[in-house]
Amino acid sequence: MSDFVGTSYLKSTICGIMNFADPALVERAYSSQDNVCHPTKLCDIYSFGGLMLHVLSGKKPYDGIPSPSIIIKVMKGERPEIPPHDKHITHWHKSLIRRSTSESALS
Repeated sequence: MSDFVGTSYLKSTICGIMNFADPALVERAYSSQDNVCHPTKLCDIYSFGGLMLHVLSGKKPYDGIPSPSIIIKVMKGERPEIPPHDKHITHWHKSLIRRSTSESALS
């Protein structure tokens, strides 16, 4: 698969997965001069938290927010909001989602 000139595979496909993308990976993809960004296990952990949120609530992380705005939120360190009164998301689930998407889990 060939990339668009001046962009990486991640940059060219990230809009489809922006809701689940690890902030560190997004930052590397958009600030790196290299055209190569490799996902890590920490990226998978972050994405797992977003996937849990999606499965349990029925809404993607950052639901209803356009991808460019998500990039800005992610770069500012904001994390997806967990619906506070969703009966499908237990305290244990909330804790796991928060831990997997926290700054400390990603460093």
